[in-house]
Amino acid sequence: MKSTLTKLATGLLLLTGLGANAQCALNASVAAVPTTSPGLNYNITGSWTGVGATAVTDYIAIWETGTFVQGTNSLNYTFPGSGNYTVCYYVEDSSFFGSMCYDSTCIIVPVNGNGVTNCNSTFTAYNNANGNVTLQGTATVPQGWVTTYVWSYGNGTSGSGNPVNYTYPVNGNYTVGLTTYSYDPNDTTQYCSSSATGSVNVTNAAGGGGCTLVANVWANADSVNSLSYTILGTYSGGTNTSDYTIVDGNIYYNVDTVQYTFPTSGSYNVCYYVEDSTVFGYCFDSTCVLINVGSPVFGCNAAFTLWPDSFNTSIYYGYNNSTSGPGTTYLWSFGDGTSSTAQYPQHTYASTGFYQVCLTITDSANSCTDTYCDSAGVFKMAGGISQINIIDPASVSVKETANAVSINVFPNPLTENSSITIASDKAMKVQMNIVNVMGQTISTEQVIVNSGKNNLQLKTNELSNGIYFLNIYDGNKLIKNIKLVK
Repeated sequence: MKSTLTKLATGLLLLTGLGANAQCALNASVAAVPTTSPGLNYNITGSWTGVGATAVTDYIAIWETGTFVQGTNSLNYTFPGSGNYTVCYYVEDSSFFGSMCYDSTCIIVPVNGNGVTNCNSTFTAYNNANGNVTLQGTATVPQGWVTTYVWSYGNGTSGSGNPVNYTYPVNGNYTVGLTTYSYDPNDTTQYCSSSATGSVNVTNAAGGGGCTLVANVWANADSVNSLSYTILGTYSGGTNTSDYTIVDGNIYYNVDTVQYTFPTSGSYNVCYYVEDSTVFGYCFDSTCVLINVGSPVFGCNAAFTLWPDSFNTSIYYGYNNSTSGPGTTYLWSFGDGTSSTAQYPQHTYASTGFYQVCLTITDSANSCTDTYCDSAGVFKMAGGISQINIIDPASVSVKETANAVSINVFPNPLTENSSITIASDKAMKVQMNIVNVMGQTISTEQVIVNSGKNNLQLKTNELSNGIYFLNIYDGNKLIKNIKLVK
């Protein structure tokens, strides 16, 4: 990627164009915090994020002083005097498959050993046509001061100037950041900087809503022949322009339902891939499940997932994700004193409200009983529930309109026994990041989530008392953000 060094009218240097490889997940950031004010000593900290990324090389550089410190992301540094300094952080992941994976970022640090004047910055956003937004910044500084405006557009790109026009390629709600650097041209020892953030909602971008595809795959055993299965691929959040199903190494193009008889008993991967070429950029998703063909099921696991209708959010749909042997019985409790013994029931409430739904399954052949209740509070987020419809995945004829994943942490505030419950309608690999209020990643863990209910132990022993955020990703997509209190 080409980088540009620009000399501003103020005499400052601004570095633009440095960024990550387009296929790379790394995102670098850097901060410089004075240890005293006023003063010349600063703590400089570089950090990085990126799903699946591993930092193997990094360094901190200060251009004006020629400082270059490799193999660290933390530096205590005393500047030689007052002035504006360009502080940069570079991080590289050479283990990235196929090409170099890197990112870098620079900030201008106004160092004042004599004294710092307070200032304030704000901005206003104006939505134009086709995803274009005008950003107008305002810096409250003494009259006659010179100000530089640096923008972060909330999607990994940045710019400078005031005002600026930026065109978002896809719709979304973006957190825009503005940082201003100001100084007195008649007394260069007087500096100040300020920052502001705000939300910009884009609804008319040329690329539409972006890539929101979610693939699901189901494998339903034949009731007579234990080697025969119906494989069903479904998707949500987009338009299917191309798909294929992979069963036992066989690829079925533009087919989402496959009747297949496996040659022998054993474990097999079944996968479904879907692509939406109508979305700006390359939009696709895929998923796989491991099925045990010809093997009896031992034990049982009650689970279901619920999600609201996209138009009427008081109507909920769901999947019964329970696993058990043949002859299993089902008992649904809808939280209003009524129940159902159907495997895929439908229930309409007398009045819209907040109800806890529970499912109990009993497998008499394996002497097993299990119960699962929805306790994540999803109904309260939507303002109540009026109807619930549990869908038989084998009878799905219309592609689903939402991904069905329910995630809950209990107890919260956290104890050493806190756990995460993930109920999902598909098997998938997720990454769980715990970050503090400063945005620093405390821990990262990748786990395999099976279809149905999953109970995972939350590692809290390395957390001190305070507020944290649990971010759970499916690939590059953030699917859940939970506030944690320790």
